[in-house]
Amino acid sequence: MRRFLGLCCGLLWALCWSGPAAARDVELAERLFREGRDLLEQKRFAEACPKLAESLQEDEATGTLLALALCHEGAGRFASAWSYYQRASTRALELNEAERARIATQRATVLMPRLSRLRIAVPKELADLPDLVIRRNGVAVDRLDYDVAVPVDGGVQVIEASAGPRGPFEVRLLVAAERESAVVLVTLPRAEPPAAVALPPAPVPSAPPAAPVARHAAAEGAPTSALRPVAYVTGGVGLLVLGGSLAAGIHAKTRYDASNRNGHCDATGCDERGIELRNSAISSAHVATALFIAGGVLTTAGVGLYLYQDMRSGQSVRAGIRSAPSSGEVSVLFEGAL
Repeated sequence: MRRFLGLCCGLLWALCWSGPAAARDVELAERLFREGRDLLEQKRFAEACPKLAESLQEDEATGTLLALALCHEGAGRFASAWSYYQRASTRALELNEAERARIATQRATVLMPRLSRLRIAVPKELADLPDLVIRRNGVAVDRLDYDVAVPVDGGVQVIEASAGPRGPFEVRLLVAAERESAVVLVTLPRAEPPAAVALPPAPVPSAPPAAPVARHAAAEGAPTSALRPVAYVTGGVGLLVLGGSLAAGIHAKTRYDASNRNGHCDATGCDERGIELRNSAISSAHVATALFIAGGVLTTAGVGLYLYQDMRSGQSVRAGIRSAPSSGEVSVLFEGAL
């Protein structure tokens, strides 16, 4: 923190003697620059950054670029700060401002390992679509940036995609402020041709009109709804078998401990009673293992049937991958409809 404050003081000193001059006497740009610089000195980043950005729109001065980069860095938006340092370095080199180019390049290099990055993965079949449009936070993504890990500021990243009748696709991903690598996989369902619409036949007066519809709805929902009781029974039996496995394991442990008491077994071997207890413990252990495997299979099957029913009912799933190298955490995100 002290190093950052020292950097602020040094850069602000440099901006004081050269920032307004770079504005080429544009009165509005100079006034906004001074107001933003004063707010930056007070570490009021939320107010300073918009002022400096507005000044930059009026006139792209090297001093304004450096001040805006410093403002974003102080606010924790490291990707934006890195981008403005890069622009300031390029402009300073064009104007032969060696000291400013050195400062901007140094700060960009320091920020590089702290950047969070986002890669938008686009399958080739989608990338080849001429009408494919992908937006990140409302801004169109250049096709050259597909499958490229680009620096992004921390916060919610909104990825949208569409290609004519295919889509829409949207993912909202929370990215950490620094040192996180995130991936979003773009998927677009194929456009289905419009279904033919047939006129219903004339109603039969003697038959209730709602009855056929009710019977059709019940028949359609029957296969899916029948899975839930099966899932409950299978999972319940699995849990009971697991309980039996636990009881058999406790019995095995009890028999084994009994063989060690009262001198039935020692380092030299076991007497007749000790051998009997040991054999009983081994048999119970085998039973416990078999029950544990069977119970695990039944419980897993019950959970699988339950989840399968939810998938058949149309639960939405998101698609995407996140990883944080600094913490070793990896998370998977799915989006779409099954």
